[in-house]
Amino acid sequence: MFEQAVTAYREAIARSPSGAKTTVTFRINLANALGAWGNQVETRSGPLGEAQSLYEAAALEYRTVLAIDDRTAVAHRNLALMLMQLGRTAEAADHLRTTLRLIPDEPVATEILKEIQNGE
Repeated sequence: MFEQAVTAYREAIARSPSGAKTTVTFRINLANALGAWGNQVETRSGPLGEAQSLYEAAALEYRTVLAIDDRTAVAHRNLALMLMQLGRTAEAADHLRTTLRLIPDEPVATEILKEIQNGE
């Protein structure tokens, strides 16, 4: 299921004009699908390296979105989630803080940043 979504989003990106708003949306959706696929692999006790590769690919897509528009709060927040999966807590916290500067009181960013600060 996720593999088909990833393929479809990659094809949509390839057909979209560079920098177009739709490209940003397609990239966010691609990154979301990659992250969800990584979660599925990890939940099924699949190869950890495979899950990490999917998380890395998702993080790369979020970073690409931020290179187009660094004020995309959902990309900062979701990049932070992928970085948490990869064990990069300090970098994740930076992106959560940026999310909260863009959308004060964003619930997911607020909760995860509290967990990081409490060492959970």
